[in-house]
Amino acid sequence: MRKQILVLFIILVAVIPIPAVYGEGKPNAEDIIFYLDAISTPEKITFELVLRNDSKIPVSFEFPSSQFYEILVINKQGQHVYKYSDGKAFAQGVKQITLQPGKETTWQESWLEHQLPKGEYKVSGELEVVKINNKTTEPLITLSTVNVPAKNPIFKQIKVSGENGIYQVKGLAKPENRIFYYTVEDGHHQQIEETKMELAGNQSDWKAFDLTIKIPQEKLPQNGTLILNLYERSGEEIINNYPIVLEKFY
Repeated sequence: MRKQILVLFIILVAVIPIPAVYGEGKPNAEDIIFYLDAISTPEKITFELVLRNDSKIPVSFEFPSSQFYEILVINKQGQHVYKYSDGKAFAQGVKQITLQPGKETTWQESWLEHQLPKGEYKVSGELEVVKINNKTTEPLITLSTVNVPAKNPIFKQIKVSGENGIYQVKGLAKPENRIFYYTVEDGHHQQIEETKMELAGNQSDWKAFDLTIKIPQEKLPQNGTLILNLYERSGEEIINNYPIVLEKFY
């Protein structure tokens, strides 16, 4: 009888989890999320890189310098048409980022006046990490695509500021008859219906415009992207559409 009790005790000890041992090691690969989004206008490409810890333990990421990531844009011929680090200097020496469980960090970079022809391009993001929780690792790589639209003849130099439903949009426009329109949608609902905008002055000149966009807090998407569409009309047809991301919610 004593032998049976001893065996049962050993079995129970064997199945008890030991979180401290797991916490000191490297988290599962699928619990470390690294991805990149790229959005293009005719003049600018914006890159957003996100690093998230979906594990149940704090995770530290060690880097050999202050360059935490690399971004490449690649054309259909396989040529690198953009490299984020070109022309930049980075401080040498070990750098660390620690993310608590369920937390993330985000970086954003912009390529201004890219001059790329219309088309689809591959985008590669590489997290230059060398250790995760003190365990040596290879850099993390994520792949994406970006569609570069043709140069818009009516809108240019668009800039957006603001957050949480209140946005300021400034730019230059040269619409026929000095009239253009805009809407705001989130992929599921139209937040602002078609609104007419009329500019003063000669229609052959570029004119500055300034829009204030307000979306009630209760109507902001829980998981989606607010997009402003600037466009002209030719009768019933929408022409020269210029979509702009106001804010992402996720």
